[in-house]
Amino acid sequence: MTLRGVRINSTATSGYVLRVVAAPDVTLDRVTVVGGYIAIGVHMSARARVLNSTVQNVLYAGILTTGATNGLISGNTIDGVRPANPDPDWNAYGIALTYVSGSGNTTDTVVENNTVRNVPTWHGLDTHAGVRVTFRNNTVSGARRAVFLTASPTAVLVEGNDLTAPTAAQIAACPAGAPPAYCSNVNGISVAGGSGTIRGNVGHGWPSGRWWNPISGGSGYTTPGNSPAIP
Repeated sequence: MTLRGVRINSTATSGYVLRVVAAPDVTLDRVTVVGGYIAIGVHMSARARVLNSTVQNVLYAGILTTGATNGLISGNTIDGVRPANPDPDWNAYGIALTYVSGSGNTTDTVVENNTVRNVPTWHGLDTHAGVRVTFRNNTVSGARRAVFLTASPTAVLVEGNDLTAPTAAQIAACPAGAPPAYCSNVNGISVAGGSGTIRGNVGHGWPSGRWWNPISGGSGYTTPGNSPAIP
């Protein structure tokens, strides 16, 4: 199935605006989602493709996969993701590859040539426990944490991404009620366990000591050719 050239305007404050569930070989191409909660979700689907689509001003997540396999997320623009308020975790994601109970991990998925802007409270590109996932040639700006690899992902590749720190004004504009320590925690590439290769990425404007953030150790990763260099 291919869904092409659709525009959806939503005011939803929970659930998915557009969700593919367990269907193989689905292509979403040039879809535009404005507003709503999770804009585009892919759940337990094989070989799903999200291409050349636009997500603007949504809550919680722009594009999110749970338990998806062999997928491709390419050429998309995510601009403006904020937490669902009130949200005790203050989480928001540009593109996230993750899992929910019973779904299994997202595996063998490529995220490339996407633009993620204005995710002021959390992560631009994220995987929770992804297996053999690739983040390649993406551009991220205005996210407190540009790339976050957590829950011990396996064999991740983070390559050739251009990652710009949030501006001072964006950092200062922390949501009302968010913890001060949370608001000041600004990092380029963060890892919490796991393994893989992080190479050829370029960072701009990250505070001193905040380009590389090995929360629970980065020993499972090789880190050649990044600028600034990663130890």
